Amino acid sequence: MTTCYYIRKLLTKYADELKSFIVAGAGMVADSKSDLNHVLESLYLEESEISLAARELEVLAQLHQNLSNQNNSNISVSGQLAEVERRIFWILGLKKN
Repeated sequence: MTTCYYIRKLLTKYADELKSFIVAGAGMVADSKSDLNHVLESLYLEESEISLAARELEVLAQLHQNLSNQNNSNISVSGQLAEVERRIFWILGLKKN
């Protein structure tokens, strides 16, 4: 799945800046080597929540990729990229320092 690969690249890129906000032991902590499906299953209780999170990650990863291919000198694009990244990480129980 290209979505997982793309998100793992983002997790690798920001590994030093990310930290979990999930209570210790309450769910898996996502990193670049994680099975993202297992992470979602550990963080969300309902099957519908897991499916919704997975679909949202797919859309956000594609949006991030599209924005990344645009001119990054544009402040608006940079801000949109940062917001998309924040949303991706939040779904995975992470936030940037």
